[in-house]
Amino acid sequence: MTGQSLLDRMEMLDRELQCQPGEADVTRALVALNAAQDHFETLISNLPMAGSTTGTVSTTAGQEYTTFPSGLLRLDRLQYLDPNTGLPSWDLEHITDSGGQLLQRSWPWNLVSTNTQGRPVAYWEDGEKLWWMPIPDSTYTIRYYGLVAAADITAGGTFTYRDSIGIPLASVAVELLKAGLEDDPSQMDALASRFLAPSIRQMDRRNRDGAYPFKYARRHEA
Repeated sequence: MTGQSLLDRMEMLDRELQCQPGEADVTRALVALNAAQDHFETLISNLPMAGSTTGTVSTTAGQEYTTFPSGLLRLDRLQYLDPNTGLPSWDLEHITDSGGQLLQRSWPWNLVSTNTQGRPVAYWEDGEKLWWMPIPDSTYTIRYYGLVAAADITAGGTFTYRDSIGIPLASVAVELLKAGLEDDPSQMDALASRFLAPSIRQMDRRNRDGAYPFKYARRHEA
């Protein structure tokens, strides 16, 4: 399916639209389709494993962080790749404490000094950077699993998702085009809530790499 196929579906849903090559509504229809796709991806990013794919990032010797993968909406897992085989050697532990990659932690992480450098065994992330523990002493390849945003829809480009998504996506795009300044404010509020609530959930659930661990802060003696 191509982007033009989605434009054709929009014309079918709204007979007033003109979305054939060179016609008047193509540009704004594509804007609406891409907004609809962004919303769709926000929805599925809230679902563990939905739409999951893989990619890699590389560490830099002596640098404690690597830039967060571009377009990664949900992180499911990180794995260290053996430099000789290219296969996963271990899962990286997800540190849930902000800045926890540099803190003295409970066993076994307290065996790794803050100043130690080596192969990453754990990470903390803030949505912009992946912070490694320990600090890498060389260039290592880390595989990530998660949901990556698809490329923008163009008329001649291939639509990334399965065909069954076409009609729902076109329907949302048509609804967006019909939203105007003269609409009932309550309808606009409902539309905003529909779009913003999943976006907020996505920001809160960006990392799905395991549950938060129990924390033992006090000692009990009989």
